[in-house]
Amino acid sequence: MKKVNLLLSALTIMTANAYASPPTDVQPNVVGGIETPAYSRPYQVALLMNGRQGCGGTLISPNWVLTAAHCLDSASTSSLTVRVGAHSISRGDGQSIRVSQIINHERWRGANGIRSGYDIALLKLDSPASNQYTPAKLPTAAIESQYANVGDYVTVSGWGLTSNRGRPSDVLREAELPVISNSSCSSLLNFSIPGSVICGGGEGGRSACNGDSGGPYAVRVGSDFYSIGTVSWGIACQGATAFTRTTSYVDWIKQKTGIGEDNPPVADFSYTVNGTSVNFTSKSTDDNGISGFDWQFGQGNASSSLENPSYDYNSEGSFNVTLTVTDTKGQTDSISKLVTIGKPTDCAAQWQATQNYSPGDKVTFNGVVYEAIWWSQGAQPDLYSNVWKSSGKCDGSTGPLPVADFTVVKNNLTVSLQNQSTGAVTYSWDFGDGAMSSLQSPTHTYAVKGQYTITLVAKNNKGESATSSKLVTVGEVTGGCGGLPTWSPDAVYLKGDRVAHNSAVYEANWWVQGENPANSGNWGPWTYIQPCN
Repeated sequence: MKKVNLLLSALTIMTANAYASPPTDVQPNVVGGIETPAYSRPYQVALLMNGRQGCGGTLISPNWVLTAAHCLDSASTSSLTVRVGAHSISRGDGQSIRVSQIINHERWRGANGIRSGYDIALLKLDSPASNQYTPAKLPTAAIESQYANVGDYVTVSGWGLTSNRGRPSDVLREAELPVISNSSCSSLLNFSIPGSVICGGGEGGRSACNGDSGGPYAVRVGSDFYSIGTVSWGIACQGATAFTRTTSYVDWIKQKTGIGEDNPPVADFSYTVNGTSVNFTSKSTDDNGISGFDWQFGQGNASSSLENPSYDYNSEGSFNVTLTVTDTKGQTDSISKLVTIGKPTDCAAQWQATQNYSPGDKVTFNGVVYEAIWWSQGAQPDLYSNVWKSSGKCDGSTGPLPVADFTVVKNNLTVSLQNQSTGAVTYSWDFGDGAMSSLQSPTHTYAVKGQYTITLVAKNNKGESATSSKLVTVGEVTGGCGGLPTWSPDAVYLKGDRVAHNSAVYEANWWVQGENPANSGNWGPWTYIQPCN
């Protein structure tokens, strides 16, 4: 019989009886993925037993977390906490909350029966999660059919192992896994998969090995996230992953938690600026529809009750616009955004760690204007280049801002870093293993193979700085193409997979099969990385 992989972090096993001991044929291996843009998945929860992270979960309301039952076989409320809104485990960010109640599905019979389903549990929080963290919604059958049908990509996320028999990730990581049919999944997992399970992955591709058990398999619809599944099990971290299908248990979840038809609305809006006139579009949602809109435009008592109003400010400046929506049951929710007309004297509002930002939003931080290129909350603009991009100095001065950038050449455990920064005079390197350097283009040798985040801070002679970070894997390949699989037209490759072909290294940009990497060009499914040495 093939060995089954309960997708547990290695810490789950190493922590003294933190969770249930897995069956004897289970090997805990969680592999793959990329770093999640900081604080962009506000529903993600880390489960901590005696202060150590071991599983994941999904915040589905301020008071409830959805997770896997097999994570809780030996858990108790006295030693279990959840951390909401975290990105880095070691930094202790996010909000830690005690658990007051554990509810396993009544038909759950322990990890040895995991293949048959019912691997689902609920945690009631001792106090509500802060309203800065947005829960994922429970999907309807229509939402699942439209956004998580066979072939659609759904995102799994967590802090699991970053390589086979490697170590857990300190930062939240994610991977997009295509939904596959249950018949294909049954073939890949050598078991008849029940309808209460939804599967992601495919032959030759990654499984959910970047996420811990109990973690979310979720999609974004507009400004909302929906829980499609919960990480349950797989085989050797490849081929396919079985997720507990949320729609199969929505009635059970509502019965146990009271979540459902009476959920309050969620306010949201977008806007476009044309001169001094602004067109506003409500993106608010509710289970049963929105019945009322109250817009406050931030200029005197100007307001509107239209769903999608326009307003002419007749002047430049920054204006705090608030939308309050009311649903059919009288429940309300509000959201505020700063709308900038022209170029006011302060360029843009100061960045706030507690503010939710969307792509296109602009802020000022340390005298520099940044534009959001991803959804975020708490991601400091000068630290997260994958969330923010610099748009110049706030005071309009013409001196160049530094730009941090570098390339990495690997040889087994050694990395040679070529500094490609501009406008900088001093450099500070953090190799991700505790070692530092101030050289312009240093070389560093790691003691242990694995994945490390290398961070470069480049400063100009005025003390202005820019930051660039890259995740590197060392020790897996001894140089050139050694260790990389040779491209095969019959194999299926997922985004991020690397292959050797015609003495060169290529990386897949998305799900691909049969496409010759050498014929891909600059726009196709493959990207040329480097020649083989």
